Amino acid sequence: MRILLIIIEVMLTTSLISKLYAEQTLRIATGEFPPYNSKSLKHGGLMPHIIKEAFAIAGYKAQFEFYPWKRAYQMSADGIVDATAQWLDSKERRKHHFYSDPIVEERTTWIYLKETTFDWDSYDDLKKYRIAAITGYTYTPEFYDAVKNKNIKVQFVLRLDQSLRLVLEKRVDLTLEDMDVAYFKLRKLFPENVVAQFTTHSKPVQISYNHLLISKAKPDAEKVLKLFNYGLHKLKEKGVINKYIDNSRKGLY
Repeated sequence: MRILLIIIEVMLTTSLISKLYAEQTLRIATGEFPPYNSKSLKHGGLMPHIIKEAFAIAGYKAQFEFYPWKRAYQMSADGIVDATAQWLDSKERRKHHFYSDPIVEERTTWIYLKETTFDWDSYDDLKKYRIAAITGYTYTPEFYDAVKNKNIKVQFVLRLDQSLRLVLEKRVDLTLEDMDVAYFKLRKLFPENVVAQFTTHSKPVQISYNHLLISKAKPDAEKVLKLFNYGLHKLKEKGVINKYIDNSRKGLY
């Protein structure tokens, strides 16, 4: 009889834990933006890996779902999913979401061939260079002011692979992109000996910080946000995030 009671107790406890675990699963909408996010990458990419681990510390399971970016955002704003990632700061987005602490730095930089003699401090230094940029990208106001005032010569293209090929073919001198995104794309396009011909400038064009957004449509949004920030802080404290960034840059995802 005692053994039977123990078995029943274990079964009930297991059932309770399973139920609790299911209640703590969070749905997070995201889009394709490798190496940060991609359903083709291990862990779903760098950002899902960090976010899952931060939530695990807080006692949640994070489930990532991939959609077109606009839809991913709207699903979160409408409360269909619990959150969305990753996004830069925006007053408009803050109307519908609570913002997490910054997760990872995104560094937009000039990309060019090592054989190109290049240095810059301001946009006035760029007048003699031919630049490729991507239509529809959110560059800095200073960049668009320089374009409008014709202080820089820019050829707009539709995709990153086009701007990188223009640099390689020496049809332009520079392009600008998030450093991690650019090198991920370069390694997809070219063998390592060609990738090695590219370099980036130490002075960034822009430094931004990305965030997890928790939908305000969720009743416990602020509680979930606090727990996520706690988990994120613990990962940073232990050096885990820097390790994951290094792994991403080594192509381990």
